[in-house]
Amino acid sequence: MWDGLDSRILREMLLDPVALTFQADVRGAYRKIGQRLGVTEDTVRNRVKAFEKGYLRGWRVGINPTILGYRTSSIDFDSRPVAKSESLRVMRTVPGMMLLKNYYGDYVGGLVAYRDEESLKEKLSLILRGTSNPGTVERVDVRFPNCDVKLLETDWEIVKALQRDPRRRYDEVAEQLRVSPRTVRRRLERMVEGRALFVVPDQNLRALRGVTKVDFRIGYTDPRVKHEVDRVLISSFDAYFSMPFFSDSDHASFCIFLPNIPMAEEMLARVRKIPGVREASMRILLDVVNLLEEFLRREVEDGRRAVEIEELRAA
Repeated sequence: MWDGLDSRILREMLLDPVALTFQADVRGAYRKIGQRLGVTEDTVRNRVKAFEKGYLRGWRVGINPTILGYRTSSIDFDSRPVAKSESLRVMRTVPGMMLLKNYYGDYVGGLVAYRDEESLKEKLSLILRGTSNPGTVERVDVRFPNCDVKLLETDWEIVKALQRDPRRRYDEVAEQLRVSPRTVRRRLERMVEGRALFVVPDQNLRALRGVTKVDFRIGYTDPRVKHEVDRVLISSFDAYFSMPFFSDSDHASFCIFLPNIPMAEEMLARVRKIPGVREASMRILLDVVNLLEEFLRREVEDGRRAVEIEELRAA
């Protein structure tokens, strides 16, 4: 049965404590997580193993979108009259799509990377084609930390090798890439310290027992109250809050694991009473499709081409 410790362990593995976005340390040590939570390393390891037997299919490593010149937004909308399955199929074909979300009811959503507002507008026109509710689009901009790390071809290959297993042994990666383990470790540490990477779980929400994943969205009354509202929200949901906290100056979006729907309704009522919250809503998540591997494959090829072009210019 899922409990508060499960949520806190998952949060330690997924959440950057400073930026409140996806964790950059893709190989976070169980021992350090246990120390921060006041439990043993074995407790953390056993809980993670339990995740991996059902809820957690695995992990995916991503590249900080700012390195690639991308901005990122979370987009949710009412797909009617288009069937949700068709909307999700179309979204999957849109370049830059990193995650898909299927909610209970008529809403679907995703996490999309784009170059500029015009690029996002073009992507949304593809995503919303056929729907009669373009006014239902809810957008929250995702603020990944700025990153000045320049990725070389070896870096791209290391990320690709770790895509499905960020805890893979250095010597295994080194043997595959025909470099030294020291090179793998040094380059990976450089990327982690520079926040060039992030890790996202490949989730099987239908395998959850005794818990429901709920997506909350809020609007601030004023950008100046954002910091205090965020602090109250995070402290209020300490036992349940586990996933990255997406927010811009006007809105925030975050997911929590709750034991039942009545409790979700109670928490929604509490959120609406927090000073500085203009509006609040919630949706039950049925499924999350992780597209980072497809996104990364495309970017690795683009990255290789960029390296080749730069080498030709320097020749």
